[in-house]
Amino acid sequence: MKIAAFNVQRLGRAKVNKEDVRDIIIEIVSQYSVVVLLEVTDVSGEAMKLLLKHLNVYRDNIINPYDMLCSESLGPNRYKEKFVYFYRSETQVQPNQDNPMCSLKTF
Repeated sequence: MKIAAFNVQRLGRAKVNKEDVRDIIIEIVSQYSVVVLLEVTDVSGEAMKLLLKHLNVYRDNIINPYDMLCSESLGPNRYKEKFVYFYRSETQVQPNQDNPMCSLKTF
């Protein structure tokens, strides 16, 4: 099992909609069993759903897909970010909503 954390710097709809950027993120995430993306600014969650959709049709991810878990948006009023976990569906250790890591306050 390989686990990683990756700060994508303001990952939101604009970056996910850029195919070249999205493909790089997908290529990186696909190397790991569990990945947490930091500094996700996708308030609606739609960009992360799109990323998950594309992630699960990439190469071998079709037969070994990912699931996703998002924290609540955290931070000051004008700038909110999330932690987003992508993990292989068959992974035994799955993050859950009660995990305190999902509710850590940002600095």
